[in-house]
Amino acid sequence: MGTMTGLAYALPRLAVYLLLAVIVALIALPFLWMISSAFKDPTTIYAAMLDERYRGTIYRSDLASDNAYNTYQHTGLPPGPIANPGAASLKAALAPASTEYLYFVAKADGSGRHNFSKTMEEHNRAVGAYRKAQKKAVAEPEKTGKPHRRA
Repeated sequence: MGTMTGLAYALPRLAVYLLLAVIVALIALPFLWMISSAFKDPTTIYAAMLDERYRGTIYRSDLASDNAYNTYQHTGLPPGPIANPGAASLKAALAPASTEYLYFVAKADGSGRHNFSKTMEEHNRAVGAYRKAQKKAVAEPEKTGKPHRRA
């Protein structure tokens, strides 16, 4: 699978809103050149889903899984697509926007939106906020008025 095609296949899992696909593509592209394992979290989640053990968040046991789609354990792109790319994802992969963001994590509110970060420190704070909100939503679902959505 080509690099751009692989990126296009991964984008629908990375961004729920099509407008975010361009920003997500720009963030993902540098990592294709900087590191050999791209899209680690989405592919690891996909691997856990294939193994019927995904629990709404990534655990150390998921990171250690030998599933071929787990890019924490296997270098490069996964052996096949993890989603079906649409026209917006293909366009975003071929013509990404210009931004200084390097990292992103989903917001825990179930909106499909993301927090974008320029530094690992900012990203770690966003991941911490995501995990804290996830735990709170699981512990107190009745206060939100809607059931907690799992990714």
